[in-house]
Amino acid sequence: ASFKDTGNRIDIFSPFSEKFSDVPAPRFQLSETMQQDLLQHSIGTQVQNVFFTDRLQKFVLDKNPDSSAFFGQPDKRYYLDDYTRFNTMEEVMREYVSDVTVHRRQRKFYFKVLNEPKQTFFDEEPLMLVDGVVVLDADNIMQYNPLKVKKIEVVGRQYYHGSAIASGIISYSTFKGDLEGFQIDPSSIVLEYEGLQLERAFYSPAYDASAKTSSRLPDFRNVLYWSPDLKTDLQGYHQVNFYSSDRPGKYMVVLQGITSAGDAGAKYLTFDVNNP
Repeated sequence: ASFKDTGNRIDIFSPFSEKFSDVPAPRFQLSETMQQDLLQHSIGTQVQNVFFTDRLQKFVLDKNPDSSAFFGQPDKRYYLDDYTRFNTMEEVMREYVSDVTVHRRQRKFYFKVLNEPKQTFFDEEPLMLVDGVVVLDADNIMQYNPLKVKKIEVVGRQYYHGSAIASGIISYSTFKGDLEGFQIDPSSIVLEYEGLQLERAFYSPAYDASAKTSSRLPDFRNVLYWSPDLKTDLQGYHQVNFYSSDRPGKYMVVLQGITSAGDAGAKYLTFDVNNP
């Protein structure tokens, strides 16, 4: 099988059930204790949003993100800014990309990729991508503005994806990585989904004696300390330091971890913070 438009229709259904229980839900009621706890939590959240807005909702970017394509390293890579810029994609493909031949039959364009191991051109069309999106018609690529394309990568060998076999791959990457106005097939179904989540950085202030005494900013944090990546030493120990907030009460410590052998474990502790 090759990468071709089959004309099949795909319908995406909601993963949520549209049926509701016939059993009536009980009336929502809060105890006086619960109401007071929720009120204090709301006040604490509002205080944080007012005085520490610039320190909230921060995320840690991966210093070494995996930016490689699914096909790994290409056989050839062309950065178009390294060459004289042309205004048509046909000129770019014919003048620069020597590993791809451009054919035109009955007013339609076709690409053929050089099979690197055999040094002959494939008989079938390659898999074509624009910012990772599959394009089945070379005419759509030829109509695209090459000034928006940062690089062209070519895989000059067969690529197997499940039961489909690609006779080489041509991958176009724009400067912004968001197709930059490339018109995809109107029959395509576009789904938004969440990719890898960024690591959350929770605000946890560090006070010294003088700063703690002189500071007039209220500290009503409910989460005192959170870290997603703690590693113990060879003896199984690790020490953390954090400061409590201005809110007295009972706090819970939740420890969750996994060993090098893949065994998971958890521990729950509590400690009290009293009024100064």
